[in-house]
Amino acid sequence: MTSILPANLAELERDIDAALDRLGDIKVDTATLWNPWTCPPQVLPFLAWALSVDQWRSAWTETQKRRTVAQSLDLHRVKGTRRAVDKAVAGFGLDVKITEWFEADPPLPAGTFRIDIFSRDQSVTEKLAAELLRAVDNVKRKSQHLISLSLNFRSVATVTFGLGGVCGETIRVYPYQPKNIAATGLARLGVGVRMQETIRTYPGVE
Repeated sequence: MTSILPANLAELERDIDAALDRLGDIKVDTATLWNPWTCPPQVLPFLAWALSVDQWRSAWTETQKRRTVAQSLDLHRVKGTRRAVDKAVAGFGLDVKITEWFEADPPLPAGTFRIDIFSRDQSVTEKLAAELLRAVDNVKRKSQHLISLSLNFRSVATVTFGLGGVCGETIRVYPYQPKNIAATGLARLGVGVRMQETIRTYPGVE
């Protein structure tokens, strides 16, 4: 290593100079660092901070962390809307159904809403429920008030129906067998009459 610093450096300064020099040898693909799906896992918390992710938990799975970071910009664009609540809950890998006060039957108090959350593949603990409430409160309209939150489990099954059809035709070939030949004829009746007259002529006698 060739340093341009003066020779009278302190030991700490020399160590810092050596560490900074080694940083230049590290090859970093900047494009991957700003992509939540290709960013190295250890860099995800810093990317989340750069993209203003509102909630972050180190206990989350890597997939959940990446999904939360990926949705951050879209979430900030729609904050204060119903879609923002959908996205906030979807970041936890859950399905959500929002019912506003005028959609309920009977109607809820004006300005309130309720949320039904459905989980498929993860248990909903008290800690997770608290995080959900904070996430919803962070993105909802401040004029709206959450009146109830229900946690539900949803099972998904795949049902396969099969249908088959078989069509066939049977042809039997027999030796030739002539059928009875019907003969027809015409019978006519004829009647004839023959009349004969005999005349005998004798010589006259004197």
